[in-house]
Amino acid sequence: MVPGAVAAARTLAQVKKDPPNFSELLVAIAKNESNPTDLRLDALAALPKGANSVDPALFDFLRANVDSSKPVAIRVAASGTLSRAQLSDEQLINLSDTTEKAGPLELPRLVGAFEQSTNEAVGMKLMVSLKKSKSLSSLRPDLLKTTCVKYPGSVQEKATELLSVMNVNWEKQNAHLNELLGSLKPGDVRRGQTIFNSPKAACYSCHKLMG
Repeated sequence: MVPGAVAAARTLAQVKKDPPNFSELLVAIAKNESNPTDLRLDALAALPKGANSVDPALFDFLRANVDSSKPVAIRVAASGTLSRAQLSDEQLINLSDTTEKAGPLELPRLVGAFEQSTNEAVGMKLMVSLKKSKSLSSLRPDLLKTTCVKYPGSVQEKATELLSVMNVNWEKQNAHLNELLGSLKPGDVRRGQTIFNSPKAACYSCHKLMG
């Protein structure tokens, strides 16, 4: 019953004129530790404009579910919720530690959360974490530029240093992809669809078929 209510709340939130507000109910579902993880994340994802604030326990819950040991769908949902939430500067500084260890699917979402701040300490901590990140090559240079545009010059200088490395990585990736594309044999549509829909690959976490 509860999953159905969450799904209904998410649908009704799309109503353009005077949509009903179920935010308090959805947050209560998310805070209830007896609920399954995926249901708690679904409840947060159903918030029309993201979480206005995230209490410490819920923040720790979200960060824990970005961990690489979690299923792909869970990691994507948790990082997506964090990217839309209104986080304090202190929470963003803590989130930068999570960003350092995040995988290539989660990293771009987490970085997007930092766009809401202009605090120099937050920006500098993010730059340090990104420099250490093994998933840095998955981050689009334009996303980093957009995220840092409101930060002080000291942060933007560090971002420029990172961008010079990232641009080289993207050039290498594109060259490698073009090389691979030239060597690929004709594919099998049925096998491709099976892989696309498999929980292990979880392509559907970010992509769609037929639109």
